[in-house]
Amino acid sequence: MISNRDIKFIKSLHLKKNRDAEKLFIAEGEKLVKDLINQDLSCKYLLTTDEQLKIQLGDRANLIDEVQMKKVTTLKSPSPLLGVFEQIQFSESIHDGLVLMLDDVRDPGNFGTIIRTADWFGVSQIICSKNSVELYNPKVVAATMGCLANVQVIYKDLSEVIQKDARPVIAAMMEGDSLKDFSWPKDCFLLMGNEANGVSNELMSSVTQSVHIPGSRHKSSESLNLSVATSVLISSYFLKE
Repeated sequence: MISNRDIKFIKSLHLKKNRDAEKLFIAEGEKLVKDLINQDLSCKYLLTTDEQLKIQLGDRANLIDEVQMKKVTTLKSPSPLLGVFEQIQFSESIHDGLVLMLDDVRDPGNFGTIIRTADWFGVSQIICSKNSVELYNPKVVAATMGCLANVQVIYKDLSEVIQKDARPVIAAMMEGDSLKDFSWPKDCFLLMGNEANGVSNELMSSVTQSVHIPGSRHKSSESLNLSVATSVLISSYFLKE
């Protein structure tokens, strides 16, 4: 049975400081929660308002009412299934191949979509600047669509990482070399900047090469969405292998 104390505790995880302190996060939606369970993430609470889901999930699930679900959900329209999971402890060692770096990325939807893209193409690691959006923000978790455990995401001082690793740093910039003619190094950092301001001045001196995605001569938009641009660049790396 779920107590009022449990409900209050789960609701407290809406705040980042509490997620950080407890090393837990909330996931909502039948597919997302089931995917995370199937990936063997440790589930501390499993709550549902649906009797059939309760039967499917067995004793580990707790049947609650709509009023209780509204107290713990992070959504405007609550899902019938909510899970509270332990945060994933990733290795701090830097991987070979293409490693994605995100410099001050703030939009949760962009970040979650980038994780899905990385998983699709086989990017095994993303290194985020410490001021980037939190991995366990509920909107990020939702946007990953269950890929959360498949890509290692760590937060570090990007300048320090670059200084300790000899591989080239490839940055996405409007004035860079055309992607059509670009030759990818086997091991590299792909550096993507903030949605509004691009790569920070602090990291500009560390950029080895810059690349841009050529568009139509008749385009009216100034730039691509960050997650779209990241997808195009990652696909180029893997398709040219």
